[in-house]
Amino acid sequence: MTSPFDQPVARDHTCSVKFDARKAVFGREEVIPVWVADMDFAAPEAVTQALVARAQHPVYGYTLFPDSLFQSMIDWFQSRHGWAIERDWILMAPGGAVAARGLSGLLGARAGGDHSAAGVSAVFQLNKAVRSDGY
Repeated sequence: MTSPFDQPVARDHTCSVKFDARKAVFGREEVIPVWVADMDFAAPEAVTQALVARAQHPVYGYTLFPDSLFQSMIDWFQSRHGWAIERDWILMAPGGAVAARGLSGLLGARAGGDHSAAGVSAVFQLNKAVRSDGY
């Protein structure tokens, strides 16, 4: 039985940091770029279809997050982890590095600028975001 995770997906020349920026990230081109949180598998077909359908509308900016998105997150945490989270606990961010930067800023602000607390991650982008804030 094969899995979608067994199907290789070519990432060269797709503006992938991991593949197209090998020299900048790893110091040389001749590497097999692997790291924590590898995501080099195809998205589910339903996700691809939903993105294509949305992209057919000619205006892209300033989209709201529908209530159904928050409810699906609340339901997922409850069913998968038994956690009863509330809607106002969820904050959206456009990416992990942006979230890390916001979190590192909050950690510094909570101590009046004291940089004694900081998050640490194995993912280089998150480390870079935290370090650029002076931690």
